[in-house]
Amino acid sequence: SIRNREKLCKKLLKQPFNTLLKCKYVKYRNIFNNTIKLARNLYYQNLINFAGSDSKKIWNLIKDVSYTNKPKKSNVSNLRNNDGEKITGKQNIAHEFNSFFSKVGSVISNNIKISNFQPISFYTLNKNCYISET
Repeated sequence: SIRNREKLCKKLLKQPFNTLLKCKYVKYRNIFNNTIKLARNLYYQNLINFAGSDSKKIWNLIKDVSYTNKPKKSNVSNLRNNDGEKITGKQNIAHEFNSFFSKVGSVISNNIKISNFQPISFYTLNKNCYISET
């Protein structure tokens, strides 16, 4: 069971140099994982057999197995702008998002502080470096 695997794992973490415990844990973990895989395969095989020739059920199974069910999109019904005003309506919300994101670059660039630090030019850096033959 998962509990036994976790107990063995905790014991192994407390005694990392215990080779017998490590062998026991690895063997148990591998058998457990293989059992889980076989059970999953058997489960889906039974579902496919139960679906028979119903293509809709088979495709739903394929979607479940491949995790292609996409989460539903959420809709923004209202929004508050920087002034605290409540904005409703799809067009108004879209306009507010557009105006916000179109100003992001200029706001960030205005907040960048100008430094007096002059970076060393590549030429000056390489002028003092040389390779000598040894």
